[in-house]
Amino acid sequence: MKKQLLLGLMLVASIPAFGDVQVLLDCDSNNQTTQGMYSCTWRDLVVAERDLQKIVDQRNSQRPERKAALDARIVHWKKARDKNCKKIAHHDWAGGSEEPVAAMICRAADTQDMVKTMKKDHTVVPCKNSVRVCHDG
Repeated sequence: MKKQLLLGLMLVASIPAFGDVQVLLDCDSNNQTTQGMYSCTWRDLVVAERDLQKIVDQRNSQRPERKAALDARIVHWKKARDKNCKKIAHHDWAGGSEEPVAAMICRAADTQDMVKTMKKDHTVVPCKNSVRVCHDG
């Protein structure tokens, strides 16, 4: 309960500067402005990151001796994910106004994919410095 309240406060406190709570509530509507798409995609990333953290916390509680290693892998994976998504977005949008949205969409999708993969196979962990997955040994 405390974690959910804290996450909710963090979500509201970190709304993108040009974002608006109403925009976040209307993500399922026809929200086609760059601002709206960025805000909604940002929300999707926050939710995916929260889901990933839940899995990491669960694994860390099951195998506390592996906590430091898993936490480090997550940090490295996120850096690789962000670098890869930035590269893809730049290639596809070449500095256009949609480039940050494309990068955010990529980050959210990659995080959602990692969540699904880690839920399905409890031995999977992010590889170091890669967006791939490895098996925990």
